[in-house]
Amino acid sequence: MRGRFDTILIRGIATFLAALVPVIIFAANALMTARYDSLTIVSFCVAVGFPAALTLAVIVGLPVALFCLARRWTHWIVAMFGGFLMGLIITFLMMWLFDQFPAISDPLSDCLSGGLLGLSGALAFWSTLKLFGELEPRGRDTAGQAPA
Repeated sequence: MRGRFDTILIRGIATFLAALVPVIIFAANALMTARYDSLTIVSFCVAVGFPAALTLAVIVGLPVALFCLARRWTHWIVAMFGGFLMGLIITFLMMWLFDQFPAISDPLSDCLSGGLLGLSGALAFWSTLKLFGELEPRGRDTAGQAPA
């Protein structure tokens, strides 16, 4: 049986990966399509992208994930839908907050891209929990109580 420390460690690793995977995907896409040099893109992703993604994963993603775990909504489709929705909403709010609705780019396309990045982070979180057995139902003892 897992102790509390193990559960916290696994959820911490899952949160770290939920922030790292979208940044890697963003960096790979930027390296293939952007006109900036590689050092600039990687430096931006390390200095700005990952800290921002980790902050959002802790402030927004982790509470939503813990709520879903408490309600036993642990199917991968729920994770994908929630991650896509969170990524879409966060991208839209960031664009609106910083008044970055570009005239040459399509805001809908940008929001959908943000949603797909959120989906990848949620899937990384879900996969980590699944790999370590955190999504398995808890056992019951003979009296019908969950073990302590």
